[in-house]
Amino acid sequence: MFQKTDIEQRIDRAFLELYAQKRVDEIRIREITEMAQCNRRSYYNYYEDIYDQKRKLASRFLEKYREIVERSEGRYNEEIISFIRENRPFFRAFLGRYRDYEFLQEVVELHIRSYKGDILDRKKAGNDPRLDIYPVLYNVFGSLMCITFWTGVDNPLNSVTLNEFVPVIERLQSQTLE
Repeated sequence: MFQKTDIEQRIDRAFLELYAQKRVDEIRIREITEMAQCNRRSYYNYYEDIYDQKRKLASRFLEKYREIVERSEGRYNEEIISFIRENRPFFRAFLGRYRDYEFLQEVVELHIRSYKGDILDRKKAGNDPRLDIYPVLYNVFGSLMCITFWTGVDNPLNSVTLNEFVPVIERLQSQTLE
């Protein structure tokens, strides 16, 4: 995995801050470069345009998120909660008011795929797998609503509250497929 330069990090932070406030088509490269305190040439060293930046940010993020979700088998645990906390500006931008529906769909599909083994096990046990997708969807969408809330409020839940919340989420997830 590559290490971002300071300029690229500032450019990305500026984009995420602006995307949390307005639609992508309303963001101007000038705004990003002013916030990032760099010139347009620096911007174009990393990205072709705003849409290229959005695509690349989402792709890099999903790659990291996919690894964590696969390790946790889709269950919200301390690692996922920490990742969400550390990437709050990203979640706030991509799941906020001007959310990216393609990104949201990929996150939902990622979590649903993580439950695939549980659903297949239930099918082998003689249960109708079509009925099993509804609790999974309920769990995934409920979790995403919580993430959207956590990252969208100005005073997010603190570490103690999140640490207390993880066992609750884990208990709900275990009940989803029982």
